Amino acid sequence: SGDRLALAGQKSVYLWNTLPKAGELPAVTYTDRIGSANFTRLMGVAMGGGYFALSDDSGKVWIWNGIPATTHEPVTTLQIANPRRLQGDATHLVVTRTDPGAIFIYRWADVGANMQPVLTLDAAGVRSRFSMNLPEHAIIRDGQLFIADTINNRVLYWSSLESAASRAPDAILGAADLNDVSPEIGRNKLFWPAGMAFDGQNLWVGEY
Repeated sequence: SGDRLALAGQKSVYLWNTLPKAGELPAVTYTDRIGSANFTRLMGVAMGGGYFALSDDSGKVWIWNGIPATTHEPVTTLQIANPRRLQGDATHLVVTRTDPGAIFIYRWADVGANMQPVLTLDAAGVRSRFSMNLPEHAIIRDGQLFIADTINNRVLYWSSLESAASRAPDAILGAADLNDVSPEIGRNKLFWPAGMAFDGQNLWVGEY
């Protein structure tokens, strides 16, 4: 987020306040817990809107106001089964759930006890338009939405959240169409895409 870098995995979180040079140790390390948030198996980390969020395999997404001290309590805890990677921009927090596959998009401005997603893409809401199979990651950039539809071997793209709420993807990367779900290796194919990054011009996709 800006020059700040956070890494999370297993029971540890590492935070650098500026992009690290080779060998530079993190400025902050969290181990096992932050306040009463006990880490089981951390799956994702995100920063944005003045908040800091972690997802955990225990079925929780914790959100803190600002970068927390080790004793700080989360301001909100979202109960989401099987949460995976998180992504945040200045406005939104994106939570990916693998099983059953779903994408939950929240606004940082709504952080609070009754925080609800502004957009949910799950089997109940998208079955007539497309399917998802164990999606591992979703990101928003400049209003655009990308979903790594992992076991369907493709990346789904919408030009806006409004279009994602109402229609099939504007583009499908790694597949010929929505019926093409075979894992393949090639310059225009994907094999279990899992992690993504987008700088506004280039999209990186990491595969299993």
